[in-house]
Formats: sequence, structure tokens, C-alpha cells
Amino acid sequence: MKAKKLFLYILTIGFLITGCRPDAFKEIGDAVKPVESITGQWKLRKVTQSDINAVEKGFPYKTLDITDVLPYQDVTFSLAFSNGAPGSFATGNASGLDLFDFENGTWGVDDINAPSVIYLINNNDSATLTIGSYPNSVNHNTLIISVIKKDEETNKELIRYDYEFVH
Repeated sequence: MKAKKLFLYILTIGFLITGCRPDAFKEIGDAVKPVESITGQWKLRKVTQSDINAVEKGFPYKTLDITDVLPYQDVTFSLAFSNGAPGSFATGNASGLDLFDFENGTWGVDDINAPSVIYLINNNDSATLTIGSYPNSVNHNTLIISVIKKDEETNKELIRYDYEFVH
């Protein structure tokens, strides 16, 4: 009987030792630079409008999906990359809907290695876009960009638009 228990203990310890080995990591491919991952032709899939004051105060109605309110389905956004740096941008929309106050120009970022802000520039006009999500395999190559509208007199943030783009 004692030999049987001893055998079971040894067998259990053997299973525990051999069964707890870490799995080998799988190859994930070459690293993609964030700036290069946001370049290309994008199609607008979803638009969400948030009342910043309602969000700050915890009101129940603070965010609204407005994708179907205006003809957003035709909107495209292109970011060109040239000579290792951000180049030109263009927005396209058959219905004339203007997302960023102007349709084309040049673009830049706050940090070339890890951008969090995209600057759109057209002559003396500019727009600041916040990157909410880089495209990757987890979020199905979705690029989320936020635009905040402010009160012109007080500079207080009023409304945030989250634009969800796909390749």
C-alpha cells in the first residue's frame, strides 16, 4: 500500500514538472513603425460624437453614434509618406462633407517614432488630430482619430468627434 502511494506521489510530481513548461513564442513578423502604419488610403466606417462636459460630469447621455446622421459612408482620408517623412494628405467625399476644415495639404506628427498627434496643414490653416488607436491585427487594422471642438472665446473643450477608419 505504501509503495502504491509513493508511486502515485512520484507520478504526480513528474506530471507537474513536465506539464508546466512555457510554450515557445511564435514569430510575429517585422515591427511596423507607427507613422508608417497610419499612412495609406482610409475609409470612414464610424463617427461618434461625445459631449465633453457630460463625460466629465458622468451624465448618462454623453456619447452618440452619428454615422448615419450625415453621409459619412463616402468619406476617405489619405496620408502619404514620402522620403521617410509625412507628406501630403487628402480627404475625399462626394457629398462635400468637411471633416477637418479643409480637404488637402501636408501633414506632420508630434513625434516621428511614437506619434500621438497628427497635424494637418493647409496654407495658414491647421487642424490637430489625436490618434486614438494605431491600426494593428488586434483591432482589425482600424485607425481611430479624435478631433476636439473648442469654444472660440474661452478655449474650453466642448465636443469630441471620434472617427474610425479602415483600410
